[in-house]
Amino acid sequence: MLSNAKKIYDYLPNQEQEDSVTVLSIFNKSFHEDAISDYLAYILNPKVNGIGIEPLKNLIMAANGKWQDAFGEIVDEISITREYAFNNGRRIDLLIQIGDQMIVGIEHKVFSQEHNNQTRDYKQKIEAQFPDHEHTFIFLSPDKRQALAHQAFRAIGYEDLVNLLKQVNFDYLKNIKKTMLYQDFITHLEANFMKDETYTISEKTSLYLEHFRMIQDLRNNFEHDYKRVHDFIMNFLKNNIENNTKMEWIINANPDRGYQQISKTSWKTKGLDIHFEIKLSKEKFASHSPIEFMIDIEGAKKQLFTEHLLQMYPSDITQFVEQNNLNRSERSRTFVAKEYELFQIDHLDDQDVLKGKLEHMIKDFTGFVKVIDDALLRFS
Repeated sequence: MLSNAKKIYDYLPNQEQEDSVTVLSIFNKSFHEDAISDYLAYILNPKVNGIGIEPLKNLIMAANGKWQDAFGEIVDEISITREYAFNNGRRIDLLIQIGDQMIVGIEHKVFSQEHNNQTRDYKQKIEAQFPDHEHTFIFLSPDKRQALAHQAFRAIGYEDLVNLLKQVNFDYLKNIKKTMLYQDFITHLEANFMKDETYTISEKTSLYLEHFRMIQDLRNNFEHDYKRVHDFIMNFLKNNIENNTKMEWIINANPDRGYQQISKTSWKTKGLDIHFEIKLSKEKFASHSPIEFMIDIEGAKKQLFTEHLLQMYPSDITQFVEQNNLNRSERSRTFVAKEYELFQIDHLDDQDVLKGKLEHMIKDFTGFVKVIDDALLRFS
């Protein structure tokens, strides 16, 4: 089963998401009712959309509103208000006023339903507040739902909206930025609401779900085996360092983090925290990545002590570095470091090979113990 899953995986494509990236999706507002309403208010506003009055005209006509060509001559008298508040505190999503001629009320619902007789209340308030205007009422939703409280609100679906916006004729090159925003709004509705499904499951996800129990079992076994490898390495390093230095060392390790440390009491003094550190983690074990081993000098006096150490033992340090191909790190806390190939796939379970690599690693760094100890005795 595992070999078959691996063969299948190698042929599965990566999921492409670039095509559905829109302004609203960038800000994690793909299905956010207020954000879509804000965008729609911009798209319909002939004073700012760079497209003109035709988007608004097409929407009003789709709702059987009494459009007049003269409206095109009073663009400056067109206002679009988001969350227009009535005297009872209730708010309609968009209220569009075209001079003293027409009021368009739009209630917009993405996933929620109309509640508390909203459309009936809004119709009464608009007619009472604007008695001399023509009135057009629109109930906008992705799936063209009907208004519940008053049928005067014409149901318009996102597909209707997209189609009427696409019918608009304008010069695409006149304002590229405005054109892109206009098209982006259309693309957003199409990508997120007008497909048969508003999301798709990739083939790789399907493979993961199909083999979920097996994958969980593999992960649990990996976690168990990694902890055993981790504990083996840290204890072997500690014992090896102790045998080479005839001193007692302390392990500071956690298999769930990406670094492990070995130190001794005398290296944690005088405002200093000096230790061996190994960049050992589950990720590096699983990916067979090189493992970095180093001597770190941390603490408030790290810079003073590093300068003191280099002044006292310049030739010894240079010799250790050159003989063992170590790197004098530019990182402020790392004194010397080197990478080792501990987890080559061919002998992951060969403890003798691993022991030999760890012994070699310790040998590269053991010479620093004496010079650091001596430098600490003379450091204040």
